[in-house]
Amino acid sequence: MYLNHLYIALTGGNSFANLTTDIAMMSNMVAQLKRSEREKNMMKIQYEEKLAQQQQKIRETEIERDQVLASLGRTLVTLLTVLSLTFIW
Repeated sequence: MYLNHLYIALTGGNSFANLTTDIAMMSNMVAQLKRSEREKNMMKIQYEEKLAQQQQKIRETEIERDQVLASLGRTLVTLLTVLSLTFIW
């Protein structure tokens, strides 16, 4: 296609204007593609950051859950010990 446009441009006529228009249109398309690529990359970075934050929150919540369960377990053992000592005497 480029050679066709070049031939027409070299031979003169309105086709040179068409070639110029085509080049301008392609330049705009390339610029839009670059903008879209940058936007996609920014969205990907934001998504990955948000995902990492959520994963960290999950880890923190799991640690807190495990601590609470361990504390409840110790409390239950203490309570059962007290109750068993109370009923033994």
